[in-house]
Order: sequence, then structure tokens, then C-alpha cells
Amino acid sequence: MVLLAAVGSTAQAEDVVEFLSGASMKGKVVGIDKVKRTIEFDGRIGGRRVTRTFSYGKIHAVTYNGKRYVINEKTAPQAAAASGPALKSNSSSNPSARRRPIGTSRRR
Repeated sequence: MVLLAAVGSTAQAEDVVEFLSGASMKGKVVGIDKVKRTIEFDGRIGGRRVTRTFSYGKIHAVTYNGKRYVINEKTAPQAAAASGPALKSNSSSNPSARRRPIGTSRRR
């Protein structure tokens, strides 16, 4: 039983930064600067170990020492219908809207 408890705590040692873009990065939180509102994070990008500083404004959530902290709520993507009327395109589904070569008539 003692061995399982040690293995379980090791698995939770990995921290995660979730970005507002939807991307995430696994690694270790190196530091938190509450005054500058930044998190310094040690992780891997493309197989290379890197240390980066991220501002709170780009972060959705951080899992630190096994506990998840939401920094910024994600906003739901707005539907195209909510942004206004859709523009009509010249698509093949509307034969009368197709472009014709110069010098050809619509009538046949």
C-alpha cells in the first residue's frame, strides 16, 4: 500500500497550463509573480525543455501541485448567425449566381 501511495503522488507532480487559445502545456510551475501577474513555467515544446513566462491574460487555468486554478473563464465562441446576416456567395448550389465568361449570354 505504501508503494501505491508514493506512485500516486508522483503522477500528480506534473503541472499543466491551459491557455485561452485551447492549447495546453505540461511541465512544472517554477514561479508565480502576483504583482506582475505572470507564471514562470518549465515545460517541453517540440521535445526541447524550455522555461517561459506567461501573463495571466493568456491563461485559462493552471493545475499546480494537483489542484486546478481557473485564472480566466473561456468565452463561448459566437455563432455566425449572432454576428449578423450571412453574405451570399457565388456557389455552385445557385446556378443563376455562377459567373459566365465574357461574351456569353445568359439565355440559351
